[in-house]
Amino acid sequence: MLVLVGVRADGSKELVAIKDGYRESGESWADLMRDCARRGMRAPVLAVGDGALGFCFWALAGVPRSS
Repeated sequence: MLVLVGVRADGSKELVAIKDGYRESGESWADLMRDCARRGMRAPVLAVGDGALGFCFWALAGVPRSS
């Protein structure tokens, strides 16, 4: 299960997405993030994970950077 939680500038948290993922693979995370981008989410300013390797692979694989 992939869970994406966002934190707003005021510190409030928001559930952004929840999706089944294949063993938290990098491709599962990439698919989730592509879906979020299609729905209008901008590239994250900061990404923090729980140590799941798939998330780390996604984060290191060329995530679009905010300017």
